[in-house]
Amino acid sequence: DRRVHFDARLMRDLIRIVIRDEGRGFDTRAALQEQASDAMTSEHGRGLVLMRNFMDKVTFNGSGNEVTLIKQCLPR
Repeated sequence: DRRVHFDARLMRDLIRIVIRDEGRGFDTRAALQEQASDAMTSEHGRGLVLMRNFMDKVTFNGSGNEVTLIKQCLPR
């Protein structure tokens, strides 16, 4: 019964995406400290590895139920 909230902003110099759900969240500090090689072989954490590799900046809110993804865009 949870909802997912999504906001995407496309600007000339960057793309900003915010995704939030109504869940309890998770401990983002522990997840971000896990090594990429460990996450790819475990049951959890692959999505975080992919986000960190493809985006320029990945941040979470304090409760861990919202992620902000930023990708810088080079002007033509």
